[in-house]
Amino acid sequence: MRLKIRRRYYRKTIPGRPPIKYHVVERKDGVVSGTIMQDPILKKKGLKDLRRSLVAHEMREIKAFAQRHPDPDAAADMDEPRILRRLQNPAGFWREVARRGLRRG
Repeated sequence: MRLKIRRRYYRKTIPGRPPIKYHVVERKDGVVSGTIMQDPILKKKGLKDLRRSLVAHEMREIKAFAQRHPDPDAAADMDEPRILRRLQNPAGFWREVARRGLRRG
């Protein structure tokens, strides 16, 4: 299993959209190629802890996909940090951004 992962940012912040997502494809030569798309608001210093935990979660999902796990999301949820459990969904992420007093744009 070889992984090739790129990290990219959306062009602009759209409140309500998931802050991070991934797309994975297994190529014919056996390499698992993936792209992690992030919202630009994750570049802000006040969200460093969220960015790290969100990217780590997505990486665990991609690795589980590469290992042909039947449910990669469940595999990544097993060792999810407390901060992500508290957010639960994209709406929770945007509430946390507002609570920390960071702008959405």
